[in-house]
Amino acid sequence: MSDKEALKRVAEKLRRAGASLPAPELTGTIEGSVVTGLCIALALVETEIEALADSMREVQRLGQDIEQERNFCPRCGKRTKDMTHIHTCTPPSTEGG
Repeated sequence: MSDKEALKRVAEKLRRAGASLPAPELTGTIEGSVVTGLCIALALVETEIEALADSMREVQRLGQDIEQERNFCPRCGKRTKDMTHIHTCTPPSTEGG
């Protein structure tokens, strides 16, 4: 189970225990204080879920950038046939120039 899945399960259990976002108005009772605490915990868990999602999107974006850099030359537009091919679009220098 991934961290994100685990946090989603915790969030669901907090909701089943009475937590909600936004938190309900304060009642001044012990039960109200417990619900407020659950809502605070839920807010923290939801923040972590979003942070993990942002991190995963960034990792995917970086992975796509790396893949494009390995497969595609932005200078000349040539695509390589495989990952072992080394492409250079700079012509070799001539002797005596």
